[in-house]
Amino acid sequence: MEEESLSRLKTRVDALTDSLEKMQARLRALEDSTSPDRAELASPEGEKSQPRLVAGTPGPETSQTVLILSLVGQICLVLCGAFLLRAMTDMAVFPTKIGLAVGLVYAIGWLVFTDLLARGGKHLGATFFGTSSVIIAYPLVWEAATTFGVVGSVGSAVALSIFTAIALGVAWRRGLPVLAWLTTLIMISTVFVLVVGTHRMVPFAAAFLLLGVGTVWIGHSRGWLGLQWLPAIAADLLISAMVHLASRPHGIPPESYVDVSVPGVITLALGLLFVYLASFAALTLVRKRDVSVFEMVQTVAVLAVGFGGTVHVAEASGIGSIALGAGALMLALAYYVVAFTFAELRWGYEKNHLFYAWLAFILTLAGSYLVTDGWAVLLPWCALSITMAVLGARYKRITLYYQSAAYALAAATLAGDVPGGLITFAVDVFTLPADQAWPRITVPGQLMVLTAMISYVVLAFSKADPEHPWRIRIPRFLVALLAAMGGGAILVVIIARGLDNQPPEADAAVVAVVRTSVTASAAVALAALSRIPAFVDLRWLVYPLFVFGGLKLALEDLPQGRPTTLFVAFAFYGIALIVAPRLARSGQHHGRMLPEAKKT
Repeated sequence: MEEESLSRLKTRVDALTDSLEKMQARLRALEDSTSPDRAELASPEGEKSQPRLVAGTPGPETSQTVLILSLVGQICLVLCGAFLLRAMTDMAVFPTKIGLAVGLVYAIGWLVFTDLLARGGKHLGATFFGTSSVIIAYPLVWEAATTFGVVGSVGSAVALSIFTAIALGVAWRRGLPVLAWLTTLIMISTVFVLVVGTHRMVPFAAAFLLLGVGTVWIGHSRGWLGLQWLPAIAADLLISAMVHLASRPHGIPPESYVDVSVPGVITLALGLLFVYLASFAALTLVRKRDVSVFEMVQTVAVLAVGFGGTVHVAEASGIGSIALGAGALMLALAYYVVAFTFAELRWGYEKNHLFYAWLAFILTLAGSYLVTDGWAVLLPWCALSITMAVLGARYKRITLYYQSAAYALAAATLAGDVPGGLITFAVDVFTLPADQAWPRITVPGQLMVLTAMISYVVLAFSKADPEHPWRIRIPRFLVALLAAMGGGAILVVIIARGLDNQPPEADAAVVAVVRTSVTASAAVALAALSRIPAFVDLRWLVYPLFVFGGLKLALEDLPQGRPTTLFVAFAFYGIALIVAPRLARSGQHHGRMLPEAKKT
């Protein structure tokens, strides 16, 4: 009996041992599957063993969920420490300043821990702890400036800038885009809240400039496209608000943002202009990469807010803007040199070439407008239109062709002692009723017409790209249109004056027939000129003139004319309809033969 009892006891012990071994094996398998840093074990043959699924073992999704929940729990403990420091400050265990300083150091300490985690490859955990640091620091600075009042606007802006620089530095160094985005968003939000809470703008605008430039370079080096947009928009908006306050007719309200002053606004507005333009120049010229959409958009914004805002404030405060105009002209000259040397391309399709060439064009317009007075601004614009046409013909630069037309358009629309320029003058002459006075012919108006004619002749005789001749046809058409409109309007005024039939005492029927005869004659003259191979593009203007003349006959001549004036109007228009298309067709034939003759 004793032997039988011992045998049963041994069997039970063996069974219990087997059960314990199986349980240990399952526990080891569970530990292997839930440990993310566990190294894979090699098989006896030297190959990596394939993972085995054991019943009841958590899968990868469950393991990731466990890890995230664990990180959330740890973040709660980090925030718990921050609230403990706040409670100790409230209970006067620490003086307020020391408590706030300890809290900021506590937040920076977690940024250091974030850097260490990311260096070890634990980017998810680093992102969580970096986020907790950001959540602690920015509200802390806000409370220090508003609730406790222990730091002023300058101190809070400095603290925000330092912490943001550290956080973005860690994010850039360790490749943590989520941390960079969160830091940028919370920084911008905190600054706007502080602007409202402290009624100060200047130090926070400076902080935005630093943030904007920093995100430009971080986004470029890491490829985080989009990070730089929000700081740029924030800086543009805040400085625009400062420009508005500083340029008010009655000055800045005393209850408003008292730190806003004319010198401060001008400094920040010019700072916005130069820090972004300098950064873009370094990225495109030194780093030799194409200009991006952000850089194009922000360049327009800083020209409007930075340069335009500075001019607006300077003029509103009586400082004057001649020095700004001279500076703009010097910068425009530098950009022209850059566009046609460092970023030059034969036919002007390279992005950087176009970007700097047209940036120089805008600065030239603005600078010359500021350093001249009245219609004298026409002189440099007309001279530049002809110069660009000559240089374009000499060096075969398509960008110069278009800039020649652009300067002519600017002169015809933005300058002159005739309101609205040459285009408005021509429209008024051809459309105003006979009982309303026309604008008079002026020296600026004649200068603009002469400029358009000379520019067109130079462009017409220049050799276009033989593979894409349409490239030069657009600027040719634009300057030809300006010349035709201005010349026709001047001719109408001269004929009306010769007939002693000028508004406001003019005979409406006579005015109508004069306009119709000039329109019809212009169509025939342009069609005849299009027979010359160089002027073949003038035929583009013939049929639009027919459309305009037909509408004018129906809307003006028929309602206001008499039999004699209608006889003259229909005679001119009918002869033009017969002759001009034949001449234009012949010119088109010459235009087709031109490339073949050039090839031979």
